[in-house]
Amino acid sequence: MRDYAKFCPSFWIGETGKQLRDMGHECQLLGAYLFTCPSSNMLGLYYLPIQTIAHEIGSPLEGASEALRRVCEGASGGFASYDLDSEFVWLPEMARFQIGERFAAKDNRCVGIQKDYDSLPSNPFLGAFFDRYSKAFHLIRRRDGKPLRSPFGAPSEPLRSQEQEQEQEQEQEQEQDLKPLSTCEAQADRAKGSAEILAVCSHYRTYHPKACPNPKPTSKEWKAIKSRIAEGYSVDRLCKAIDGCHKTPHNLGDNDRGEKYLDLELVVRDGGQVERFERNDDNPLAPRTITKATRSAVTAAQQWLSSGGSDAAK
Repeated sequence: MRDYAKFCPSFWIGETGKQLRDMGHECQLLGAYLFTCPSSNMLGLYYLPIQTIAHEIGSPLEGASEALRRVCEGASGGFASYDLDSEFVWLPEMARFQIGERFAAKDNRCVGIQKDYDSLPSNPFLGAFFDRYSKAFHLIRRRDGKPLRSPFGAPSEPLRSQEQEQEQEQEQEQEQDLKPLSTCEAQADRAKGSAEILAVCSHYRTYHPKACPNPKPTSKEWKAIKSRIAEGYSVDRLCKAIDGCHKTPHNLGDNDRGEKYLDLELVVRDGGQVERFERNDDNPLAPRTITKATRSAVTAAQQWLSSGGSDAAK
């Protein structure tokens, strides 16, 4: 996450800001969010799931998705583009505002920009970014992402004849008949699952505010929560297990090592763990009442025995 970002106050009264506001206040808010959100980078090309947008701007998932579509398709000048498959967003003018108009070829910042560009995961906007900024920032290695499937704000296509458009509409209607579950419904199901995982992570942060600041599908916590939900454990049950873990003396540090075991992945590692901590939430265990001094004495005695102290005593 960046420590700071450039954001011009004139955004709210400028041409682009007014266009976004005319589409609805949530679109103007989303435009400002895309420039300043925790996931953003100076290139303006970054991973941003729609469920993260909804969570961070405090909007229902459907509202965030609709606002994003309107921002990408409605704002003139190509304010933003979004790819549903890779969940990457690109703001074509953001690098110009965050980094600068152009640099000299010997400027070390050009090397840094190339490194940041090279480190990006594969996405459909890599080639377009290079074409937009290669001369300004003297980029030398172009990358190509996979083609856009159904992005918001995709480049316009050549005009087709009326017959071609009618043929395409007929083909699309036939495909919809063959596929009872539409793409939008599938995406909605996937988004719902992600929202449930984010809800569990959010509850965990009530105990550990700095934990899981931006959960990703590749993290072990995300995968474990997803597996438990697939097994039938509800969000409420997983949150209850988190509460139970934080009521369990052993996990709170009342153990021989004096260490805390409160990792989210530990809580949801398997169904047995979830159910054990659920029971502890309903019936909290009493602490063992072993003082620090007693624990130190036990540790010293164990070390003495392991060093041959028992033989010396004879």
